[in-house]
Amino acid sequence: MKRFFFDIRLRDRLVLDEEGSSHTDLDAALRHAVAAAREMIGADVQSGTVDLDQAIRIREDIGTIVGEVEFATVLHIVGPNEGGPSPLGAADSEAAAPPFHAAITMPETAIGSDTAASL
Repeated sequence: MKRFFFDIRLRDRLVLDEEGSSHTDLDAALRHAVAAAREMIGADVQSGTVDLDQAIRIREDIGTIVGEVEFATVLHIVGPNEGGPSPLGAADSEAAAPPFHAAITMPETAIGSDTAASL
């Protein structure tokens, strides 16, 4: 297990994660960051204001930044005329939302080309 830290960028402010958490690898840390971003967005929805100009920056215990997950990339918003799931929740095959693909930025020096291609 490797320790990763998940700093939160709130527009022009950076909140450092001083505890971190252990994950098997960078892919697991990225999945954790995406889930955390979605959870934070969910809390913002409850308050009535969602600020998508935020990100979770992932760094190793030695301080090297190995990735960043931007909040705007972790969800897909479907408008009323864009054809999403039916109002009753039954997904119509023609109206289903496109598959989700998170945009995750990672410094080239932190990963191999095989890992970058798989994300």
